[in-house]
Amino acid sequence: VYGAIDPPLTYTITGLVSGDSEAELDTAVSISRSVGESVGNYTITPSAAADANYTISYVTNPFVITQATLTITGLTGDDKVYDGSTVATASGTPSLSGVEAGDEVSLVGPPTFTFASPNVGTDITITSTGYTLSGVDAGNYTLIQPSLSSDITPAVLTVTADAGQTKVYGAIDPPLTYTITGLV
Repeated sequence: VYGAIDPPLTYTITGLVSGDSEAELDTAVSISRSVGESVGNYTITPSAAADANYTISYVTNPFVITQATLTITGLTGDDKVYDGSTVATASGTPSLSGVEAGDEVSLVGPPTFTFASPNVGTDITITSTGYTLSGVDAGNYTLIQPSLSSDITPAVLTVTADAGQTKVYGAIDPPLTYTITGLV
């Protein structure tokens, strides 16, 4: 993984005659890259083995540096009143976590936040999309979009009985009506 210390380079020798040891060959192993090179494929090359009793051939293998993972911190999902949509918002200042010292990487947007459900509930998952990485070292990283949660609270409805209803004593009640405001 990018930014991690290179693992110890190892090798295998096949074809030694019984009684001969690897120590007699003085083998070296190297990677064809400069310190600090980034994500990509490099060649592991064994070399320097010499013994008059053997003809030595070298088999190279790949050394792969994969992208490091960055996460976004500093955001909190905002609660909202039920409006029938999955549109969500977040508060705070997003920042990157996991950038190697000295690397030029920045976070760009704009982000989009979406509730998993439009219905009233608590701790509803909010997914994020739209954040990307920028900068000369951005290719060394992969970005995990933030996963937030928040609440959707009930909307307020007002039921108002219609005024102006009258009747004559003994007559049948007139139809009673009402209006509702606040429906989504």
